[in-house]
Amino acid sequence: MNTFLIFIKWTAIVWLNAIVSFILAVDSGTSDIDILAMICGVFTFVFMYTAFDLYLIKINNQNLRKSLLISTLIKALTQFYPMIEMITGILAINAVTVIDDITFLSTYLTTVLDGILLSIIVAILMLIIQLIRKFIQIRET
Repeated sequence: MNTFLIFIKWTAIVWLNAIVSFILAVDSGTSDIDILAMICGVFTFVFMYTAFDLYLIKINNQNLRKSLLISTLIKALTQFYPMIEMITGILAINAVTVIDDITFLSTYLTTVLDGILLSIIVAILMLIIQLIRKFIQIRET
């Protein structure tokens, strides 16, 4: 598969996962430098998920690729129940308050930390999907 198309796929999926929080942050009167930092933070994950997907292609692990895709799409749906987003956002903000004087850096790090916490949720969803897949395989044999 074309690397550019994989990058476009993950750009769409990562932004789908980030859009509600991003819009809320922008609507709350965020400065231009904070918006730029959030965009950079989100694109950090676009690159990470693209690299992970390319790695899974390289090692020919289609099952894990499917689980990753399904997990990120399920995670995107959790934005409609904003409690998860709020908890990870609060944790990220509280962890980064130490460097609050440096606007771009603190906003970028807050966005990245929030993304890491949300990626842990994606990983848990992937684990659940993999366990279900294994259970079904065992039942079929």
